[in-house]
Order: sequence, then structure tokens, then C-alpha cells
Amino acid sequence: MKVYNRHVILVNLLLIILTVRSYAEQLLPATHYKYRVILSVCQKIAAARGDVRKMPELEVVSKNAGSSRIAMFKWLPVPKIYVDEQLYDLCQTFGSDSVNALACIVGHELAHYYENHGSTSSFANLAGVAWAHTGITQAEKVRLEAEADRFGLFYGFLAGYDTFRLLPQILAAVYQHYDVPAQLPGYPAKEERLKIAEQQRQAVMPLVQVFQTGQLLYLRKHYEEATVCFNYLLANYPGREVYNNAGVAKLAQVVQLIDAEQLYFAYPFELDASTRLRRSSTQVRALGDQEIRQQKIDHLLSQAQHDFERAILMDESYTAGYVNLACVYSLQNNQEAAIGKIKELERVCTATHISLPGNAHLIRGIAWVKSGQVAKARPDFDNAAKNDAYLASYNLALYHKIHTSWRDHIKDWFTNWPTVESWIEQFWGEAKTRTNTAKRGVEEKTLVNPKGNEKSSPINIPDKAFPVKITGSETPQSNYLTIKLIDYTL
Repeated sequence: MKVYNRHVILVNLLLIILTVRSYAEQLLPATHYKYRVILSVCQKIAAARGDVRKMPELEVVSKNAGSSRIAMFKWLPVPKIYVDEQLYDLCQTFGSDSVNALACIVGHELAHYYENHGSTSSFANLAGVAWAHTGITQAEKVRLEAEADRFGLFYGFLAGYDTFRLLPQILAAVYQHYDVPAQLPGYPAKEERLKIAEQQRQAVMPLVQVFQTGQLLYLRKHYEEATVCFNYLLANYPGREVYNNAGVAKLAQVVQLIDAEQLYFAYPFELDASTRLRRSSTQVRALGDQEIRQQKIDHLLSQAQHDFERAILMDESYTAGYVNLACVYSLQNNQEAAIGKIKELERVCTATHISLPGNAHLIRGIAWVKSGQVAKARPDFDNAAKNDAYLASYNLALYHKIHTSWRDHIKDWFTNWPTVESWIEQFWGEAKTRTNTAKRGVEEKTLVNPKGNEKSSPINIPDKAFPVKITGSETPQSNYLTIKLIDYTL
């Protein structure tokens, strides 16, 4: 009896192994180019939607499998999307719109997952797969399909696909290619289904227009109006990209309110730093007195911080969210938090095997400078320039201006610099005649600054341009500076 049971167990195990192997042979491998294209579309739409939940697994059923599912989402045993290889081939007949057509289908199935719909839905029903929910009404089926169309279209658009234009066309093509009957039990009739798709396409178009209007208003520097557009979308379609754009529009308003002299660097979220730098202080003052402006600045920064935190929560690898959040911290004068946020992004980039973006280097460099650690900023500004960061040349030039040599600061401080430079040159020329046994060469000179500029701190900085040590002392609130030249080669 024990021997018999052992044989039964072995036979059952063998059948399971053969079944699994047979099923695996019906699927395209993850290395297949068709699988990779479908996966890429899924990932982009899922990223645009933004969700803390992991994207469903993907299986692409080979056209040699002998059965068709068209496209289907199932919850169990794990969330998974099935797509026919035939469907990929059908989308290819759309030519330059092939990926857009594919995005219509996979976006619809992803919407069933992210909106917590039924486990067997949509296009699978056209292939004869029964609706998994028992007792669900026809009206509820129509509502779920319409909602999946709407969300799939909009998030497909946010991901960069022209979905809202193609859904009725690809749906009609599916009916024809798979020879789907006009009427199926438990599913809307063909004409009704095509009507649903067209209605949702019409419903999504105003949302697309609101999003594009927000972008246009931002480009035209109507930041408050752009914020209204993105906030409207957040109330109905809270996605990663929408949160990010809403936060950026609020940051742009902050830039309009902050005094130009307080915002000398061009932050990575801006579009035109040169316009900002030319803005007069009277334009800013017209927006209200200092206290009112500061209250509005603090409120906008707090809202932008929330938007970027939500975007990162939806997608922990969303680099723009980290960079923009670091900008918020810097504008809040929390430079340590800004630097820390980019270090956090650095760890994310390392884990995903990508390079830290140029804009991340840029905002960290800005934070280093604003925290008084100017020397630490140099590698980040250099990397920002190498990686084509936002206005990299402008920011790098500004960094060099801030970190320029003491000699150049002295040159700017005096209107009669040629005379001072000649004196230093003469001192060094005389130093060549001195020997190591001679008395160390020392000269001292007190010079007036006709510009009336004030030096803010004592000076004791070697200048490598000349083999002399230049030290200085000054009387606070005066226009006089005493410079001492010492031949430090002796």
C-alpha cells in the first residue's frame, strides 16, 4: 500500500512538472523583444499613474499556444496582466501608431488593477473568458469598463502616448481580427462597447486640454493660473506627473516673490533665470509688504513640499521629485535637508544602476554654497556642467565668481588695481635678487578704496598666481585696507 501511494505521488509530481513546462512553453520569454516592448509600455504608464503598489506581473502568451485571451488582468494567485502575442502583431498594423495602440490596451488593463476592479475583465471577455464576479450587474460592467477606459487613456497620455485618439480604432480592430461576435453573454454589445470607448475618449480630451493648458501657462510664466490647472487634475487624477507639475508651478510662484539678490543661482526647476535676474525689486514689492509676501512664500513652499513628497511616495525612483524637493528645502534655507535628499537619491540611483542626474548635482552644489561650504560645491558644479544640467554654464560661472581667488576680489575692490598689481609685480621682481640668507622680504602698503565698498572679514589667503603671501587687515566700516606682501619662498 505504501509503495502504491509513493507511485501515485511521483506520477502526480511528474504531471505537475509537465503541466508547468507545457504552460511555460506557451509564453514568450522575458528576453523576447515583443515582451520587452509590452513591458516598457506597462512600466511607463504605471510610473505616470504613480502608486505605492508594485506593478502587476506580465505574461505574453505565444500565438502558438492555441488559445486567445487578447488582454486580461487577474488578481490571483498574484496580480498579473496577460497579453496575446497576436495583439502585439495587430498593433503593429497601425504603423507609426503601433505603440500608441498597444498603450490603449495595456493602459486599460492596468486601470482595472489600480482602480481595484474585477479580476477578469475587458478584452478577455471578447475572447470568451467569463466575467469572474458572480452576480455583477450589466450596469456595473459598463461602469467598470468606462472607468478603465478613462483612467487608461489619461495615464497613457501622461506617459507620452497618444491614447485618447486611438482607443475606438484599436477596439474596432480587435473585434475584426479576433472575429468577435457582435453580442456576447454578460458583456456589452459591440456597438455599445464602441460607444463607451468614444464617450470616454471625449471625456478625457478636456483633461488633456487642462494639462496642456497648465503647461502652456507655465511656459508663459502665468504660474498661479498653471497651479489652478494642475490642482484641478489632482482632485480627480492624482498621478506622479501631475503632483510634480503642481509643485513646480508653486515653486515658480515662490521665485517671483523672493528678492532677486536672495536668489542668485538658477534653480533646476526654472525655465528662464535671465528674466528672473532682470526683475526689479519694485515688481516684487508690488505683491505686498514683506510680512505678507513671506507668509505666501512659506505657504507655497509647504504645498510644493507636499506635492513632491506625494510624487516620490508614488514612485521612489522618481528623480525629478527628489531634485525638486531638494529645491524646496534649499529655498526654505534648510540646506542640510537639501543635501540629504540628493544623497538619498544617490543611493536610489546606485541601486538601479543609473547615474545621478546633472540637476541633482546642481541643487546639491547650490546647497553647499548656501550653507557656507563653498569648496565642497566644486565637484557638483563640475558634474552638473558635464551632464547638461539646467543652465549649467550660468550656474558654473556664478560659482566661479563666488569662489574666485582673493587676488581677483582685491582686483574688483580697487578701481586703481593696475597700480596695486604693478606694486606686487615689482615686489616679486625684487624677491628674485634676495637669497635664502637674506632677511625675509616684507612690504606693507595702505590703500584706499575709491568705490566705497567694504570688506567684511580679515584676509590671510595665499595667492598661487604669485609666489608671495598676501595678507591684509582692515578697519571695520572704513574704506582703507592695509596689504602686506611676504616673500614666502625664502
